[in-house]
Amino acid sequence: MNLEKENNLFLKEGERIDDLERNGYKIIQDRKRFCFGMDAVLLSGFAQVKENEKVLDMGTGTGIIPILLEAKTVGEDFYALEIQQDSADMAKRSVILNHLEEKIDFVQADVFDYLDELKELVNNKKNENLYTEDSYKKYADIYADASKILTTDGLKYSIQKDVDEAVKKLKDAQAQLEIKVNKDELDKLYTDKKDFKEESYTADSWKVFKDALLKAQEVLNNENATQEEVNQAYGALKEATDALKTKTTTPSEEETKGDKLGNTNGQGDNQKGQTTQERNAINRNKSKVKTGDETSLVIYGVCVVISALGLLLLKKKSY
Repeated sequence: MNLEKENNLFLKEGERIDDLERNGYKIIQDRKRFCFGMDAVLLSGFAQVKENEKVLDMGTGTGIIPILLEAKTVGEDFYALEIQQDSADMAKRSVILNHLEEKIDFVQADVFDYLDELKELVNNKKNENLYTEDSYKKYADIYADASKILTTDGLKYSIQKDVDEAVKKLKDAQAQLEIKVNKDELDKLYTDKKDFKEESYTADSWKVFKDALLKAQEVLNNENATQEEVNQAYGALKEATDALKTKTTTPSEEETKGDKLGNTNGQGDNQKGQTTQERNAINRNKSKVKTGDETSLVIYGVCVVISALGLLLLKKKSY
């Protein structure tokens, strides 16, 4: 395949290939769009790029400056940022045309867009009080490095690769943060319930409660307990507390004695199901009836005696 046909493979309608007269490099341009001028050539000669340094060209257009800088300097990597899709597309094809894919990286984006994700991570700094000391220290160190990129000097010297690495490291650090264990609610519940008395509750419900109480105490005393273990212990104790069943109330000693007295008087069968007060009232009424009966007998006896005396007197008179 001849050179002309090879070059045409990279071109779209209205485009042309211009020779840069440097290291055999060429560039694709569209005569109807903006084409580079002498200012770009002068700027590439003015920039001082040292060995192993990285270069970022913001608003690169067709990529003229990074291509010339790669030809003129000993920089390690070159990055170009362009917001216009058509220009960025031409620049990428120019890189392929010159076999510079390993040296020049083009990004089609707004100059501020590539910082948005990093800005969001930095602006939403995690609360130190919520995490363990060791995990937060690692996060804080990485956060400080990421924040530097957003400073004036950081924006001046950082490239897309630096931003991407900072975002990745900061996300990883956030994922590795360990939440500080909070035992306050469990401790309060345990303190409120630990003095419950066994004799007040049924055996089955007390056993479940006692086991949950002991488990809660174990978790509270465990310095290495996780938040999940704390939450489980709290839930189990709360559930066991709610499920406690009180024992059925038994008759008092006084009522028991009253029942025995009632049975002694031969009234046990009739007084079943009656309260002590009801039985006492009935007994008092019965006592009153008994007294009335004795009084009636006395009167009756007196009357008989008087009648007998009357009859005796009548008989004497008749004699």
